[in-house]
Amino acid sequence: MSSQSEIKNSVLLPESILHKRVIAYLLILIYLALVLFPGVLVLVQSGISEIVYTLAKFAGMTAISIFALQVILGSRLRFLDRPFGLNVVLSVHAKMAIFGFFLAILHPVLLIILSGDFSLLSLDNSSGINLGKLGLMLLFLAILLAVFFKNLKIDYNRWHTMHKGMIIVLVLLFIHAFAVGSNLEEGIARTVLAVYFAVAILTFLYRNIAVPLFRRKKFSIDKITRETQDVWSFDFKPKSGSFNGYYPGQFMFLKLVRPGRSSQEHPFTICSSPGDSDIIRASIKQSGDFTNTIHNTTLEDTALIDEPFGRFTLTLYPAEKYIFIAGGIGITPFMSMIRYLNQTEDNREVVLLYGNKTAKDIAFREELDSLPENFRVIHVLSQAEKNWSGETGYINSEIIDRFCAKILKDSHIFICGPPPMMKSVRRALIKMGIPRTRIHWEKFAFTH
Repeated sequence: MSSQSEIKNSVLLPESILHKRVIAYLLILIYLALVLFPGVLVLVQSGISEIVYTLAKFAGMTAISIFALQVILGSRLRFLDRPFGLNVVLSVHAKMAIFGFFLAILHPVLLIILSGDFSLLSLDNSSGINLGKLGLMLLFLAILLAVFFKNLKIDYNRWHTMHKGMIIVLVLLFIHAFAVGSNLEEGIARTVLAVYFAVAILTFLYRNIAVPLFRRKKFSIDKITRETQDVWSFDFKPKSGSFNGYYPGQFMFLKLVRPGRSSQEHPFTICSSPGDSDIIRASIKQSGDFTNTIHNTTLEDTALIDEPFGRFTLTLYPAEKYIFIAGGIGITPFMSMIRYLNQTEDNREVVLLYGNKTAKDIAFREELDSLPENFRVIHVLSQAEKNWSGETGYINSEIIDRFCAKILKDSHIFICGPPPMMKSVRRALIKMGIPRTRIHWEKFAFTH
């Protein structure tokens, strides 16, 4: 077991670096500047003598800039994860895709309005124009699939593969711009757009070739523990070297290598403490396309892991007291934080409200029951058995107030669980007057 000082120093980076808001603001300004720069160049070159035509070109160039930068936003780059959190970055990625699509549609609409010529809608155009139209149609399809793939019951892994294939949309839009853009025949605008295209392609290759080959680390499976009827814990050991330092509560991307069984990369919380220097642990619930076969994993299998990610950690939000609100398998980041606090003999008061369906669904119950006195654990069951003497129903403002009233005003509050549960609890906390800056949660659009 590591010493307390070694455990506290085993986190990823000094907190002061990650807490500098100026870094986040600077990155936002850089992003906005990069989005607008090519379009502004077109405005400067074209002037305002033909305002509709100029706006059409501005819309088209800005759309292309957005989609070039989409590759960067979607590539899980750590320099973006650290100041914002990957969930925020991917949320911006999704919203900007829709905004970029509307700009891309606005481009031909304005040109048709200007010319009154609807021949742009036909196939009797130059190859450059037709490639642009093909790119728009594929882009529309990509956005539809991204928004509705769960409703359409499309397997996540199939959708994810198709989504990565949408790099062809970016290629088509760039070919269209270079082929028919009157401002791109020569000069700085052409050079800038070429740089955007090169950076986007290189980032795509890095994410899909370099990362799988070089950034993922190989791990053996040291131990498998059944926590509940459908939750399994896996202890991973690096086959060489050591894993990266991490904050308690962060997550990793895990791909199991299981001969004869398919496996895709998925994000899972690291539920061990940074003080567990020999292993890195994930607790996984048996559900969904990939995790439905998790119980078939054996000690002979291996794992590829890319970590750490996320800002869902008490280390980044110092407070005198903490309130953890968990639902189901959403307990895992809290187990990491609880184990970290326990190992470092940190006696700050922590209240854990843990919701499940039945007593059999409570993961880590024995460990939670044996915590020191500064931890208070309240179990809430929605489908409690007749002999259950604890809390029943769902975690709401009444339960939060009853068990947390004395520390509510002094605590940072962390929520993790099913999306509807997180949304309702967050809404309840805001109505209770808790500032949003003290409520922390992570929601991922790429998990199910």
